[in-house]
Amino acid sequence: MRIYLFTVPSMFVVLFAVKLAAGVDAITMVNQTFLYGLIVLLAGVCIYIYQTGFLALFSEGFRRMQNGIFRKPRAMEQVYERMRKDAALQTWRSKLQTNTKHIAISIGASMTLFSLCLLIIG
Repeated sequence: MRIYLFTVPSMFVVLFAVKLAAGVDAITMVNQTFLYGLIVLLAGVCIYIYQTGFLALFSEGFRRMQNGIFRKPRAMEQVYERMRKDAALQTWRSKLQTNTKHIAISIGASMTLFSLCLLIIG
């Protein structure tokens, strides 16, 4: 929650400073921030869907098909197995995904909100 409280106001300040410094037309700024906000928000939502495991069945099926078609060296399989069993690595990956998801969602939401506010204000 702290990350949202920090990111949203700072993004408003950064976007307003960019608008003033670049001297961009208001409607252009609205369009660009809305588009980029939706793209970043979509990236955050994709990370969220990946973390929930909703598509795990599909990814496991494709992984099995790949293993049946392309053979991996035994050394590579051992490395992958060690990586799957490494608790510190899994914890680090989980924290990285969670933090990236929170930052992407807050930046995307704040950019979209900024564009809507700029559209209303004029």
